[in-house]
Order: sequence, then C-alpha cells, then structure tokens
Amino acid sequence: MIKNIAVFLLCLLLLLTPLQAAVNIFSVDLAGYKMTSMVIAEMKHEKKYFRYHDAKLLQKYLDMPDSNASAINVFFAEYGKNKILFDTGTNAKSITAALKEINVKPEDVNIICITHMHYDHTGGLLDNNKRTFPNAAVYIPKEEADIDENKNSDIFSIYGKDVKLFPRNAEIIPGIRSVPTFGHTKGHTSYLLTGKGQSVLIWGDILHAPVEFAHPDVYLVYDAYSLQTIETRKEILKKYAGTGTYIAGAHLVSYGIGKIKREQNGYIFAPLKK
Repeated sequence: MIKNIAVFLLCLLLLLTPLQAAVNIFSVDLAGYKMTSMVIAEMKHEKKYFRYHDAKLLQKYLDMPDSNASAINVFFAEYGKNKILFDTGTNAKSITAALKEINVKPEDVNIICITHMHYDHTGGLLDNNKRTFPNAAVYIPKEEADIDENKNSDIFSIYGKDVKLFPRNAEIIPGIRSVPTFGHTKGHTSYLLTGKGQSVLIWGDILHAPVEFAHPDVYLVYDAYSLQTIETRKEILKKYAGTGTYIAGAHLVSYGIGKIKREQNGYIFAPLKK
C-alpha cells in the first residue's frame, strides 16, 4: 500500500515510460454537455509492475501489442454557466495549456470534481502554492479526504471553504452524481453524468491499461487495495458493458471516451473516433 503522496509520486515516475508529452483535444456532445478530453500525456506502464496470480499467463497477456498502453486525460464538461473539470492532471502548466486550446481560462472553471488525491489527478490544482482556479469549488469524496496522508494536503488550506467534501452517492449538481468506486484508493470515486437520454461515467483509475479490460484480475502495484480494486472493476465492467452509457477514463487511450464491449471472457474499450 502506498503510504503517502511523495512515495506515490516517486513510484509513478519509476513506473511510467513516457511516449508523448502533448495536449491533444477531442470534443463531443454527450448527456447535454459539451465534453472535451484533453490528453496531457501518453505513455506505457512498465510491465514488471503488473500483478496476476499466474506469472506465465501474465507474461502472455502482456506480450499482446499495446497491452500496457496508457495516458493521462483530463475531462472538461460545459453546459450553461457550469464549466466543470474532472481531475486536473499533474501540474498547473499542463492543465492551463490544455484549457487554453479550448479557449477556457482558469478563472472560468467553477466546479472541479476530484476522483482521488493522487498527484496525477490533483497536481494541477496548485501553482506555486497558489490556486490555479480562483473561482472553482473543489469537490472531494469525504473518504478520500479522510486518508491520513491526504489530511494535511495544501489543497485544503489554500482552497479553504471552496473545498466541498461529500458522502458517497451525492448529487454534485443536478445531472451529476458521485459513484463510489473504492479500491484504487480508499475513497476513489467516479461521476455519472445524465441528460438528454444519455449518460457518461467519468472514472479515474478503475483501469490503467488494455490488459485490465481483457483480464480484469490483473492489477498494478499502486492499486492500494488490490482485491477491492478487482472487485470494483468487475462490477463496473459488468454493469456498463453493452449498454448505452459512455465511459470517460483518465488513463484510457484514444482520448479516453467510448464504450465497454464484451469480448470472449473479458472486455474491450471501444473509443469514440475523432
């Protein structure tokens, strides 16, 4: 189990092999929102950090092309006065550059929904110990804020009363509800957007790479609670595979927006095409 953010940051730097550092943009109208995926980076997870009960089978799975491909995506949803970020990526420079590509200023963002407090999801909140987003309310799951290593985060002191802690299954605003998807961290949470006959589930780290779609029992060493991670993943995949619900995943390739489809004994991610 990862004990603190500093250790996690070091682990992540060791685990990820960067392939591309760029801001690629994909926008689509879904559930009444103009949704934009901003690809902050593309990379591959080092294969030696995947885990499975059968080492030989795991190696076979990982030998498949792009089995370990991953990305860092940040999602932006806009409807009327609401300009909403789901996580903020690794740092302020990257997220503000991405927002600039879609003509959004940091001060325009009024809601930020955090899936969990690992630095690659919250790093963009602060810029030299100042608020990157001066007018935003930051929604953080209560269970995530209660983790010992998160309690003293500068996010709480710098954003102050604009940090909004919420219980599981909370309504953030009409049309957006939280979905507890615990496992990767103690309070890992997804967000379900509904409207105009459509729905989108925005998740953080339910999965990190295609091999986990095909073989949901595979996990990575930085899933804090591996058994719960696998259980939650299987529940989500089963619930949403073959349905009309779209998925937006922070570490999914091809801009990270698409649908889950069943395939043999596992699943595949079918991304929307740009």
